[in-house]
Amino acid sequence: MSCIQVESTDGESFVIDQACSIAHESKFMRMMLESNSSGKCRVCITASIMKKLISYSANQLEASLDLKMCSADTLVDLLKAAHFLDMSTVEDVIAESIADRMKGQNRETIRQIFGIQNDFTEEEEKQRLRESGWAFK
Repeated sequence: MSCIQVESTDGESFVIDQACSIAHESKFMRMMLESNSSGKCRVCITASIMKKLISYSANQLEASLDLKMCSADTLVDLLKAAHFLDMSTVEDVIAESIADRMKGQNRETIRQIFGIQNDFTEEEEKQRLRESGWAFK
């Protein structure tokens, strides 16, 4: 059975074989397993995020509930990692969780939740509201 060793940005290694659920979810992992590569690869994902993705792949029902407990920063990191690993189903679930947090919130609250700095001047902000105010109702 082929397997690969995936190293996180902080140096932790994960052995992924064809039986791992993340190998079925991730097109990137499948490609690495099928390509007979050197057996090692480094990904731009931290160990804590990689562990969460592996856990999610193995236990999707329980992991979905865990997403509600994640910070906004962690959700964004999970979304980026799922995108990097080409895990479209997981991306969709995480994006939905992010969207749920945004529902019913005003711009300022969303900026606070996700740490987004407003780089518009007051006049630019008013112009945006005039142009697309329908989106903020």
